[in-house]
Amino acid sequence: MTITFNSATNMYACTTPAGSLFTTPQVLERIIYVPAVAGDDLIFKDKSGGTDMIVLKAGASDTSPINIDWPNGKHVPGMYMSTIDGGTAYVYLK
Repeated sequence: MTITFNSATNMYACTTPAGSLFTTPQVLERIIYVPAVAGDDLIFKDKSGGTDMIVLKAGASDTSPINIDWPNGKHVPGMYMSTIDGGTAYVYLK
C-alpha cells in the first residue's frame, strides 16, 4: 500500500512516500503517525515538494503513536509526502 484515500472517513492512509496526497487547498483535522521502529521519520512538504510543512519523529526508544490535532483545522495549499521510514501515517481532512 502507498497512499490511499477513504472517502467514508475523509482520511488518507500512507505507508510509502508516493508523492502528492492532494494538490488543491484542504483543511487538516489531525495526523496520527504509528511508527514501525524507534527513530522513524515522517515528513510532509508543500504541494511542490519543496518546503517542509510537517515533520514528525518517533522517540529514540519507543514506537508510541504521534497524534497532532488542529481543532480549528490547519489550512494547507497541498501536501506531498517525501519521507516515511516505516509505519503508517493517517491524515484526516476536516
